[in-house]
Amino acid sequence: MGASIGAAVTGVGDKHRCTQEYEDGSVFKGQVRKGKFNGTGTMTWADGDEYEGLYAEGMMHGQGVYRYSTGGRYQGQFRENTRSGYGVYAFADGHLYEGSWQEDVPEGEGRVIYSSGEILNTHFKAGNQNMAKLENMVRQAAEREESGLLPSDPLRRPADVFLAAWPGGIQLALDFAVTCPLQADMRADAAARPLAAAMAYEADKLADRAAK
Repeated sequence: MGASIGAAVTGVGDKHRCTQEYEDGSVFKGQVRKGKFNGTGTMTWADGDEYEGLYAEGMMHGQGVYRYSTGGRYQGQFRENTRSGYGVYAFADGHLYEGSWQEDVPEGEGRVIYSSGEILNTHFKAGNQNMAKLENMVRQAAEREESGLLPSDPLRRPADVFLAAWPGGIQLALDFAVTCPLQADMRADAAARPLAAAMAYEADKLADRAAK
């Protein structure tokens, strides 16, 4: 923010209502005490970001909502101007991350809730947590089956769901299918071999892969 260019203060007692304007166009409206933001307030920055919530000693501290000009939104706990405690971050595309935060990054237990309704439980720990990793996980987590989805390898099969950023830094390909050993053309084989229906499905997938 730029330097302050003026403030209008109203109220009596320990806390006052204040409107503080800055040279760059940023504006604060809320409570102040002894010249510092304290209590409830709203800060709107020149770049379009906005914070609405609690302040202490001039800093975002306590419960609040931070809206990003890029479309993201964080609602939860703040500590000394950083996201710390429990909070929910909503991405512009509708995905959510909810869980623990420490010093402005995910820390500890949390989960990603995709706009499709799918839920991925995850864990961030010191030295392995940052918003870039979280955003990458959200973007790459659910790609649907298509030719060439997985790296070239004759032992790999096409995947119904490819998770490019599974917790632990690994990639995971999942294949979902419902098989029935009671189909007329499967009953005899299923009676003689356990998992015959599943094995037949796997053979069909591999044949389909070879044909592409």
